[in-house]
Amino acid sequence: RFGTSSAPAVIETHPHQWTPAQTRRVWSWDATNGWSWKIVDCTLTITHNGDFDAWRPYRDMVDVGVLGHWLDRILCVRSPAHGDSSKIAGVLELLACQSVWFHSVRLAFHLHIACHVEQASSWAPLGSSAPSSVPNDATLQVWASVFEEQFATLVSESGNPQRPLAEDTPTLAAFVHATVHALQSRGSSHGLEKWIDVGRIPIFVRKAAEAFRDNDLLAATTAFLRRAEGTFGLTVASTLYPRQVVIAARGQPMSVGFCKGTMEDCPSLAVWSSERAALDAVVRSGGAKTLAISARLDLDDQFGEVVELSAPHLAAQETPAIDGFRVALTDKVGQGCSGVSVRGIHFGSSQLPEEKWVPTLLSEAIFRDRLTWLITEEKRPAAYTSKNEVKGGSCSLECRSGSDIVAMDLEEIPRLLNEIDLCWEDARSLNVSSAEHFAELLLTTPMRRPSKMVQRGHEIDLLVFGVESSLWLAQQFCADLVRLFPDLHAVAMSANVVLGLLQRGPGEVADRKSTRL
Repeated sequence: RFGTSSAPAVIETHPHQWTPAQTRRVWSWDATNGWSWKIVDCTLTITHNGDFDAWRPYRDMVDVGVLGHWLDRILCVRSPAHGDSSKIAGVLELLACQSVWFHSVRLAFHLHIACHVEQASSWAPLGSSAPSSVPNDATLQVWASVFEEQFATLVSESGNPQRPLAEDTPTLAAFVHATVHALQSRGSSHGLEKWIDVGRIPIFVRKAAEAFRDNDLLAATTAFLRRAEGTFGLTVASTLYPRQVVIAARGQPMSVGFCKGTMEDCPSLAVWSSERAALDAVVRSGGAKTLAISARLDLDDQFGEVVELSAPHLAAQETPAIDGFRVALTDKVGQGCSGVSVRGIHFGSSQLPEEKWVPTLLSEAIFRDRLTWLITEEKRPAAYTSKNEVKGGSCSLECRSGSDIVAMDLEEIPRLLNEIDLCWEDARSLNVSSAEHFAELLLTTPMRRPSKMVQRGHEIDLLVFGVESSLWLAQQFCADLVRLFPDLHAVAMSANVVLGLLQRGPGEVADRKSTRL
């Protein structure tokens, strides 16, 4: 997908990464070997539809431009992209830490020891020429090595439990105590005293342990959106979690389609898009049959929702993650299982402070009730009684096979253009009436303005908004009108920004500009 928040360029085109692949030590647990580590190439990738305006690393929102300069320093990598979406990749790279001590130590320092973005620039205003005053990667790696050593000792001595750092457990308390002691006893050699006050080392260790335990892609994406201003249709993936992908929506639509396979051992499909109509047209040839998406889940883009899709190993029978469930598109036990597990978090309709917020988890019952079926009623599994269905069964498997949706749309264009022409020829049509009223307002609005406001101020006479290509058309339309009516204050604006400014409650964008809507 091309970028829309900056000048067209290859570097601004989606998907986005902040840091190129880097090797990190990644820990994992299995029932046979317990805890072990291996070296993995790590990189995080996102695609984004919408506008990212600001993020709150501490108490105050930070504009996306300043945020980029902060990320340059704390991630020790300067991104060549200038658009807003690349900054999302940077923030998520900071937040996604599960199973990697280097990332966990970095997050704990920058979000829980530091208290302001300008600490990263020696308290100078953040900009491209500002200095950098953060621990470099070599220093963070030295600190992380202490955590690695203490964690290896802990799991070895405690019998390799699956969750040694679980909340309110003796093993977590023992790990924090041992790691604090190790850091303090070797603080001068690790350069710790320069960066962290002695009294804050326990907080530093505790927050790093929690990030190592909890901050997977789902938790990281949720934490990002909870502190973000803007509109978001997101896809997040990482080489650290190769069998998971996270899809999120707030202010932008995102839909996930599901399809079961033709055979019991054939894995099914999970596809997603910001355009629901795109899912209706997806088909796949599989042997003698053609498969279509059977059902669709539309994420709640009004209040915000995050969903993780997980594909288990084909060679192993795995149980879904905690709070997750396996999608099944049939009521026959043991057959038609999609092979895809789902976990989901809904933000809720109330804007509670972060310390009081409790997420609403997506249950299997809620998931089933919210599915929109794209197959005819007679083909729908009896276990699914959702009221959501494409009317008339128009998306049945039979009607999809052999149909070219794009060709059908092209064939409709001449007829639609003719209808438009006929409408404008009818003096009684709504289009003609609306155009006459609009022209009257254009001619009289500048004359109604008080003489002291003849010069353009902050009041908007005409607001035209659109999305992507329609936004470009809106900008040209405003430019043409201002040439014809020099006293007219016409503004073209992204529809995403307008919705965020006018919305009250979840998803509201704070108006930091002087223009009033």
